[in-house]
Amino acid sequence: ALIAAAARAGWRLVAQATQASAVEAGHTTWRLVFAPDQSLDEAQAPDASVSLQTSFQAAAVELLSLRAEPTPWPLIVTAGVARWAEEGLLSSAGTPPESLRRPVSTLVEQAWLALSPDLPPPGLIPFTPGGRERIQWRLEEMAASAPLADRVEQFIAERLREGDQSAADIHSAVYGAFSGLETPDAELVGACLSSYAVNVEGGWWLRSEDQPHRRSRDLSEMLLRLHNLGHALGFQVWIATALQAAAQGLVPLSHGGPQHPAQWSPASVVWHDEGNPQFAFALTGETALHPWLAGAPGPLEFLPRYVVLPGGRAELLDFKLRRTPFWREQLAWSGWEFIKFRHIRRLAAMPDLTLASFRARVGMDPVVTLPGRQLALFETEDGANHDLA
Repeated sequence: ALIAAAARAGWRLVAQATQASAVEAGHTTWRLVFAPDQSLDEAQAPDASVSLQTSFQAAAVELLSLRAEPTPWPLIVTAGVARWAEEGLLSSAGTPPESLRRPVSTLVEQAWLALSPDLPPPGLIPFTPGGRERIQWRLEEMAASAPLADRVEQFIAERLREGDQSAADIHSAVYGAFSGLETPDAELVGACLSSYAVNVEGGWWLRSEDQPHRRSRDLSEMLLRLHNLGHALGFQVWIATALQAAAQGLVPLSHGGPQHPAQWSPASVVWHDEGNPQFAFALTGETALHPWLAGAPGPLEFLPRYVVLPGGRAELLDFKLRRTPFWREQLAWSGWEFIKFRHIRRLAAMPDLTLASFRARVGMDPVVTLPGRQLALFETEDGANHDLA
């Protein structure tokens, strides 16, 4: 309404930053900058509704491509209305008499017609967890770039590794790096900070366990444990080229594996039987979801696959999946499950672990529960029942 009124009064939108909460419906903050419109054209297009809807759809595609993640409706509306203002469509959108009496409702109607959940335009797909008021839209084709949530997490982690940050400095850096249509919601920034840092006297200090030397040591430990565990269960063990430097001196590097390493990417460790993969593990210190949303390459498609990460990332991962519910369903489809470093330590410490008991126990301590993955009772070899919940 404000942007439309400004356009009719001869002002145009020149900059905006919008924060829309994907967790708390209806909580949206707008920051808008206007300037006099020197190029106001009173001529009206032959069919204003077609122009409005086409422009709105183009803005939605641009926004979703830029953020590379499912996006809440309020952000899409902001992008669409901003595009209308840029193209001079708002100043002429209310020319018909009925529209003059109801200019805002007319624009709302055009926005809904442009992106109707019942009849979505080609290339755009709605996702409505919990009802229409929480609708998110995504591109039909998954973006090649990392989603905004992953990029914000990586930026904050790297910034914290540079040294302690005051609250003002870290927020200024984040919103300086991600502005305009990429402005992240405050909840995402807060979740990332809480996952990697502790708040001390109004500033943010990188957690001791996330110091680079500590995290590198943890990853090396996981490589060693997965290597030894795989051999103990009768498999050959392949380690990805990118992690062989971390494994050097800890384990003998196997020469078995795929002809081209990319065939088993993005796995870090693969247990295989003469080149036939049986289990795949990806080691990470972050909750970046982009590598796991696309599934796995053909050779790894039908075998158990696990992302192994620190337990301290559990809350951030859960937040990302609540913020973008479609990702939870997509991960269930892709086949990657998330387990904690500590769970690998427990399994590796079991003296009589067999392949059968490993299969039964490996999913006992998931970081998050995905649709279709039910923690239930199972019977172990000793005949006792154990509740996995």
